[in-house]
Amino acid sequence: MTITGLGFFDVGSDGLLNDHEVGLWTNDGTLLANVTLDNTANIVSSTSVLGQWREVDIAPLALVPGDYVLGSFFRDVFGPTPEDDAVWLDTPVSIPGIS
Repeated sequence: MTITGLGFFDVGSDGLLNDHEVGLWTNDGTLLANVTLDNTANIVSSTSVLGQWREVDIAPLALVPGDYVLGSFFRDVFGPTPEDDAVWLDTPVSIPGIS
């Protein structure tokens, strides 16, 4: 599988309040690609009524069978101080044909 971009979901399709760093690593921690997304990122069509994807192109990257980690930084802009920012950890999900 070859990937050509990394993205972030824009809830409400009303723009991002902050920049978001997105990275892709091998399971052993080797960084393969990373981007910073902002409101200049490409908008990707979505069938979701909740929002749209924003994506930044990367050099084509061929992924071989194996395990990968995709992560993003999301800053809670509603907290009064950086100490109030939240770190969100989700349970990994499986995509058919991708592990």
